[in-house]
Amino acid sequence: MSDVDQSDAARAGRLYPSTATPAATPSAPASLLGSDEPTSEETPAEPRSTTPQHIQAERDADQGRRMFGTGLEGVLPDGSIDGADVAELREVLTDLGASSADAADFRVLAQQVAREPASLETRAAWRSEALEMMKRDEVSPADFARAQRYIARDPRVAEYLTKSGLECHPDVVRAAISFSKSAANRGLKF
Repeated sequence: MSDVDQSDAARAGRLYPSTATPAATPSAPASLLGSDEPTSEETPAEPRSTTPQHIQAERDADQGRRMFGTGLEGVLPDGSIDGADVAELREVLTDLGASSADAADFRVLAQQVAREPASLETRAAWRSEALEMMKRDEVSPADFARAQRYIARDPRVAEYLTKSGLECHPDVVRAAISFSKSAANRGLKF
């Protein structure tokens, strides 16, 4: 493994702390809304140890990002989420297309589940709220499927969302739908 891969592995391990074993495989579908019955209250598992090649290629091709960083340093300072590699978290949120406000909202949710993992009851309530939000906002099945594919682009994200229970949170589902629509409008294929 190269020095870069080892660095990515260390950052990823700090970003998604846990003692559990990852449940998803690279071919597993994304996990927005999860299943009808969440299967565990485990804390998030460690994700795959490296940034997927296609994600790294997009990062490398973004000259503005290489010159100026993610722009999320102010809302996600190092150490702002216990046990997480916040530097890599900023990169992942930028990969997804998150704004500073989105990053601040995610920080609050991540801090919440880091302190107290979401119970099965909480996940079920979030899922119901997310389904109601999608119905109210008239989210089409195609838009939801696009969001699923977008989250699946980085298996580490899908694994973290599944293990933390945040895949059911209505704000996370809404953000994934919005991010995927923006990415598709920019011409990103996924």
